[in-house]
Amino acid sequence: MFKHILIVESLDSILLGLTTALQNNFAAQIDTALNGDAGIEKIKKAVHENGYDLIITGLDYANPETVESGEAFIDAARAVLPGVKAMVYSNDTRPYRIHKLFHNHKVNAFVAHSPDSMPQVIDALKMISKSEVIFVSPRYLPFHENNLGIELSDFDIRLLRHLSAGKSQPEISRIFTDEGIAHASVSTIEKRINKLRYQLDAKNTIHLITIAKEAGVI
Repeated sequence: MFKHILIVESLDSILLGLTTALQNNFAAQIDTALNGDAGIEKIKKAVHENGYDLIITGLDYANPETVESGEAFIDAARAVLPGVKAMVYSNDTRPYRIHKLFHNHKVNAFVAHSPDSMPQVIDALKMISKSEVIFVSPRYLPFHENNLGIELSDFDIRLLRHLSAGKSQPEISRIFTDEGIAHASVSTIEKRINKLRYQLDAKNTIHLITIAKEAGVI
């Protein structure tokens, strides 16, 4: 079982809830930090003592400095402590972000924040402390397993392929209309692109196409 745990979370209520739950269930030393920068400082100091065998973090910090996100914190922490296990506890449940946590940042557990999620936190920590298995809140398990983390419709795939070919939204609208596809207005296409960008955490349309290509969708 874990002996030295660091929790990094900007919201006091979540930080208190996690700390209390862990203190009630585990005989571990628990340290806390309010953002990634403070967390890295604690890790650097602890590495010469007992270090940490588990880090728990949210995904977004209030007033970040150089470590701007939970993903960046995990990567920076493992640069100092390569073997440390990581759990993310967050209310950001965007599919592609969850998928990247496991496949890009190699987290050991993801638990979605909710009023009744503390039992999942405890179960997750018990599970990952014993082996190299991973834990995902059951509702979001498909996002870990799917290459993109979301189910794409035929409309989505065709839309992405046309965008990849350099077609503009009005051009795609005309193509879809000529093919008899319903709901193919420019407005509808724009809304769908924006939704895909949000779901896949894409900065812009070019980034969206890159993500789709990397996942083998187009």
